[in-house]
Amino acid sequence: MKKIMIGLMSLVTVVYASAPAGRYTDEKGSQVTTVSTQIKDTVTGLIWQKGSGSAMNWNQAWNYCNTLAISSQGSGSWRLPGVKELSTLMDVGVSAGSEVDRTAFPNTPTDSPFWSFESYQPNAGFAWTVNFGTGEVTPLYVSASNYVRCVRSPTLATPAASVPLPVPVSKQLANWKASTGVYDDPAVSGSRFSTVVADSYTGLQWEAQSSSITYTWDPAGSIGSAQYYCSHQRTGGYNDWRLPTVEELLTLVDYSHVQPVVDGSFFSNTCSGSSYWSAISGGASVAWAVGCLGGWSSTANINTQLDVRCVRN
Repeated sequence: MKKIMIGLMSLVTVVYASAPAGRYTDEKGSQVTTVSTQIKDTVTGLIWQKGSGSAMNWNQAWNYCNTLAISSQGSGSWRLPGVKELSTLMDVGVSAGSEVDRTAFPNTPTDSPFWSFESYQPNAGFAWTVNFGTGEVTPLYVSASNYVRCVRSPTLATPAASVPLPVPVSKQLANWKASTGVYDDPAVSGSRFSTVVADSYTGLQWEAQSSSITYTWDPAGSIGSAQYYCSHQRTGGYNDWRLPTVEELLTLVDYSHVQPVVDGSFFSNTCSGSSYWSAISGGASVAWAVGCLGGWSSTANINTQLDVRCVRN
């Protein structure tokens, strides 16, 4: 299995918080048992195939899901998931080398990744995959043999322009794209004009411009760190700026675009470097960052100099 090298990072990992207790039920909302065949994620509303298909190429994966029948859900009810949808199953709190809830999804293969329906925009010969053994999210050759886990349920609601949805970010990020996300300037006075960008789909407010220089990462918030930078920002007159989580940074990513994958018409100074720091630690000497060129994520040494884009609720 050959992996494509993207920018400075070849391994791509998306970090999600540990699954909350009771997050997963069967399709009827009852407790998951050994005979359950469908799993409902109560956070996103998506209903998943509990098992998985054997290793197959990307085109075969499309056909597998399109023709899958489980219980009363016959052929045509299931589909190949998007990369963000599949990534919402990632659970780094379970154990190293097994980044998925094993009660809900027992016997999930970890030796190879799972296919998403999304092709890699710079090269149609690749498609995005999610690896539940390592946490990697990366594009691979469509001819490669990888696993399949199909999904069903209605698409998450698309908001009307400038109408925020009272839904948690974790639920919205699964289907977020530039075509459904709605950016606007929440300006109420001239002093805030073009300095703050609000995403009415997630309810988050972002600094329109990222940091002009790079920073290291330090949870203690020492001078020169990304944490210090955000906590001392007063953009738009607000004093509650912070480093975003990986999930929050990924809501800015649209996998149908590339280099950059963030809307430059609203977010100036995008991709002056290769990646943005997140607030998530990856261990004693590393933390998670999100690439603004390809949408990948990976850990970086905390002494690495990376860009910062702050967020507030």
